[in-house]
Amino acid sequence: MTTNARFQPTRNLWKNEYVQTVVVIGLIVLVVFGFWYGSQLVLNTQYPVLAVVTGSMCVPQDGDCDGWSHPFNYTLHIGDLIIVQGVDPADLNGDYPNSDIIVFHRPGDPNELIVHRIVAKEERDGVFYFTTEGDGNGNKKWPNSPDQNDPWSPFSEDLVVGKVIMHVPFLGHLVLFMRNSAGLYIVVGLVILLVFFEFVFPLLRRKKPPAASISGNIEIGDYVKGSDHDNWHWCKNCSQYPVFIYSRQWDNPLSDLCPQCEAKEDNGECVR
Repeated sequence: MTTNARFQPTRNLWKNEYVQTVVVIGLIVLVVFGFWYGSQLVLNTQYPVLAVVTGSMCVPQDGDCDGWSHPFNYTLHIGDLIIVQGVDPADLNGDYPNSDIIVFHRPGDPNELIVHRIVAKEERDGVFYFTTEGDGNGNKKWPNSPDQNDPWSPFSEDLVVGKVIMHVPFLGHLVLFMRNSAGLYIVVGLVILLVFFEFVFPLLRRKKPPAASISGNIEIGDYVKGSDHDNWHWCKNCSQYPVFIYSRQWDNPLSDLCPQCEAKEDNGECVR
């Protein structure tokens, strides 16, 4: 057996449109999961990317705090996508108003994440404690000295997830949309439609038409080949009938026909 013949089934498999689709979908899934877990490793946190869900960090300008009028402002808006980096608590900047914006577990409710700015930082017995407040909370908003602090302040460093190193306006709205039930149903529906049009719809289009004689004993039918250089086969009991389909058509190709299929057709032994 030659080298080309040995690898021919693999080449035919790769040329199959369904195999190519599955491989592409698999690569997309791999890239998404690779990005997520790679980001966790590089940024040293379990939550490298988050969406801002409240307006507590937004400082109104000209009465607006919607994120559209000043999307690249130093503060954060609902729908911003934030990039979070895990850091040593000792390295966090507590020099308000130029202090770091941090993400932390809410004291008393570890399942809730809060994004607020550090107002004060102190060390007790080798442990750092942080006082925080939202830039847009209270009567005196950032960068003015706040007239109130978060009611759970100060809290210890073990609740800190990381600091915000970057924010991207608007992209977080997609995350928020997928979190509600309607958005989830829409995404699932789109996936189902994709599968239907990619796999089911082509099969429905290939429904066999009524047979009609063309030439000799060969009729309209399902003609297939396993590679670009293969003959056309139509008898499924042919010993050379391809396992993986490279190309398919309904009309008689009239050339490059499989001799074995022709013989079976002439002898009335063809199984379609």
